Amino acid sequence: MPAATYNFQIEQGSEHSITFIYQDANGNPIDLSAKCVVLRWLDSNGALATFSSATTASLENASGYSLTGNNLGEIVFQIAAAK
Repeated sequence: MPAATYNFQIEQGSEHSITFIYQDANGNPIDLSAKCVVLRWLDSNGALATFSSATTASLENASGYSLTGNNLGEIVFQIAAAK
């Protein structure tokens, strides 16, 4: 079950960055620095894509995507501008 569902459109040619804050019930950040963060999305054709912070190093240069989690509970998803 997903923790959250978001829908948004990204204009082609624009860099895009989204930061999610992951906290416990008391509002304290959860340390994600040693964890694997996974993001799944549906593309415009309805195909499911999965991206993991564990594979960021190998995929970042090829795909233009970056997904990281840190000790402040921040999950940062970045998409490079398409050429």
